[in-house]
Amino acid sequence: KRTEIVEIEIACTACAGTGSSTKSTEKCTECYGSGGRCIKCGGKGKVVAPGDECVECEGKGQITQQKAFEVEIEQGMMNGDKITFSGEGPSNKDTIRGNLVFILKQDDHDDFKRGGGYSHTHITHTPLHTPHIHLTTYTQQGI
Repeated sequence: KRTEIVEIEIACTACAGTGSSTKSTEKCTECYGSGGRCIKCGGKGKVVAPGDECVECEGKGQITQQKAFEVEIEQGMMNGDKITFSGEGPSNKDTIRGNLVFILKQDDHDDFKRGGGYSHTHITHTPLHTPHIHLTTYTQQGI
């Protein structure tokens, strides 16, 4: 087991993800609420009135949350295997939380070789050597 600290974007609880201190937004005057590829509203169709930005998220509607995860790398796991934490990924006010996924990436090692699900060693006098494993983290946005 190892502990991994991950930063995840989630909906701001202070403004309910609206970005507004009063939790109200206005129709975007640039795209008239259609959203799309509008730069002013970021495709949302709504904007926060000037001066009404939430102080917690600075009007973004999302905050970054740091969370620790106990990732258990089980014996026999292979390069590329995935460890998924369901419902622990990013979210915003319009979506449910997605998944957080760790992908195992094993470095090559001079003294250890993998064959099938087994790790083989070519040395016996230094038992402190272990293969180094990286974890790549990615998130899946909810719907």
